Amino acid sequence: MSSALPRHGLSTPTATTEQASAPAATASAASVSAVARPWMLAAVFYLLAGVSLGFYMGISNDHTLRPVHAHINLLGWATMVLTGVIYQFFPRAGASRLARVHFWLYQIALPVDMFCLGLMFKGHTGIMPVLGVSTTSVVLAVALFVINVLRHRS
Repeated sequence: MSSALPRHGLSTPTATTEQASAPAATASAASVSAVARPWMLAAVFYLLAGVSLGFYMGISNDHTLRPVHAHINLLGWATMVLTGVIYQFFPRAGASRLARVHFWLYQIALPVDMFCLGLMFKGHTGIMPVLGVSTTSVVLAVALFVINVLRHRS
């Protein structure tokens, strides 16, 4: 084993002269905005949910909920992280009233939508009216996001 490799990530590399003389990045420059943070925090819970559902499907060999797994990962994890990043780059859009409406509509509609989608794929077709409303609400929230970013893109 090479002695140049850090043990357990505890050792730190020696900075070069150029690195040592470069100004350190300020914490505020690297921080996530207050608008982006809730999107990203919500996203990590969807990541956990998506990975957990995938794990369950794998060990049970029951892949009935495969579409729900895909939706959780795309509409939950990926979309929420990207929304946070986009609001970070378009702070006026993120600070708008429309952004708050978008956030709460999406946060309420998506879990209902995923739950109802799961019930539908398990054969509970009576849930279809609620699924229709929740899916429409998710689409509306995404439309509000697009309108908001386009309105505040400069």
